[in-house]
Amino acid sequence: MVPVMVMAGSAMTLGSFSAASLVTLSQAALPIVDTGYTVHQATLNSTGSGYFNFSNIRYAQPPVSPLHLSPPLAAVGRNLTVNDGSRGVICPQVGPAWEVEAVLFLAAFLTGQNLTNYIHPTMTQTPASTNLSSLLALNSRTSEDCLFLDVIVPEKVFDTTKVNTTSGYHEAQCQAGKNCTVSAGAPVLVWIYGGGYTGGSKTGSGDPSSLIVKSLENDGEGVVYLAMNYRLGLFVGSDKFIRDWSSLPLGWLSGNENITANVGLLDQRLALDWVQQNIYLFGGDPSRVTVMGESAGGGSIMHHITSYEGLGTVPFQQAIPQSPAFQPFVPAQSEAIFSQVLGSASSITNMTVSTADDLRALSFEALYALNAILVGRSSYGSFYFGPAVDPKPHSYVPDFPLRLLANGSFHNISLMVGHNSNRGLVFTPPFIQDQRSSEKRLEPSLLLRTTTITDELYPPVYNGTYGYKNAIDRTSSPFPIS
Repeated sequence: MVPVMVMAGSAMTLGSFSAASLVTLSQAALPIVDTGYTVHQATLNSTGSGYFNFSNIRYAQPPVSPLHLSPPLAAVGRNLTVNDGSRGVICPQVGPAWEVEAVLFLAAFLTGQNLTNYIHPTMTQTPASTNLSSLLALNSRTSEDCLFLDVIVPEKVFDTTKVNTTSGYHEAQCQAGKNCTVSAGAPVLVWIYGGGYTGGSKTGSGDPSSLIVKSLENDGEGVVYLAMNYRLGLFVGSDKFIRDWSSLPLGWLSGNENITANVGLLDQRLALDWVQQNIYLFGGDPSRVTVMGESAGGGSIMHHITSYEGLGTVPFQQAIPQSPAFQPFVPAQSEAIFSQVLGSASSITNMTVSTADDLRALSFEALYALNAILVGRSSYGSFYFGPAVDPKPHSYVPDFPLRLLANGSFHNISLMVGHNSNRGLVFTPPFIQDQRSSEKRLEPSLLLRTTTITDELYPPVYNGTYGYKNAIDRTSSPFPIS
């Protein structure tokens, strides 16, 4: 089936993006895009420069049993039902309980208020005492079948679309009846959201409207924007649980378990492959793709840049990692995670859960409850799950990105890197009050047993020379996590 783009459709309701500014149009005005396996109709933003929103396009097969905790598979088949994108979903997720207290503490800390109420032992230091009732609340949009993406494209760009040619490349041509300029297609911006690898969605952050407007100023060529959902938390899974200083994975299952590591990263990679195959249908140029992400999104990009040790190619040409972040775990922490996962699963199901197959056999409700317990009770500043080093042959993440970058094992792309000031403050416990508590906080995440970081780079000198005047600011300086 050859994918095509046509102008047709019926009047429609609001999609999932910028709903307040979307309007319904007549039957002849709304575009439909046929990707070959699914058919999607757009909504239109009429505020300022108009742009079409193609919402909730499936890019992978449903990752449900027996495919949950497994690598994503490209969408297949042929569905002729026109999807208007009105039904949006988010991947199963829950935030750590400490985030609630972090908001209150930060407000007090930044405004110079009395911090007495925040420096004594609380649930942030004893997360097992956290009440689970709020953590188990399920968002009505939650679905394990959540691997969808949105494409936002200016009318000007959409009117100049690209079609496949027999020679294997893409050629631009104007839509019938449209007064447009033939081009090679507009640049593409792909957004990967953050959220500690345990939360977030394609519409939860990163409103592209101002970027799109700016891209059209002064007769600019515009930009095609895309954002995807990817799996989070426990629903990502991991393949390795290795007690070895050379690996230091964040994995939580033993090496003999048959669960693929980092399927959340593989979800993102499949969406990027989708861009290469389909974005021309929306007027985008697959040879000019920039990936942008913040926090866990930026950390994900670092893993893509160093994927497969830099061998082969990546489906993008530029990247903007902002405050790239992920949390390295030392073996002792990985062992604790391993025990807690299996122990918690056994407790909530009242049966023995000791293998990957046992986990796969659990219902969605049981897996969601398990994820809520583990992530919700994360220690202050952490999120429990994240990218894992998987040192098996041809692994997507064979080592930490830091090491791979230092070794020259990365893909050669153009980069623009940024980092938020005071990024680590939100992850710093309020009960950090002296040098020892500060160093104790840092020790579990240090990749090497060294005092260089604590004694030389960030010494306990609080006169402002090093950019901090108290233990909390000092602790937050070296290690923003995600």
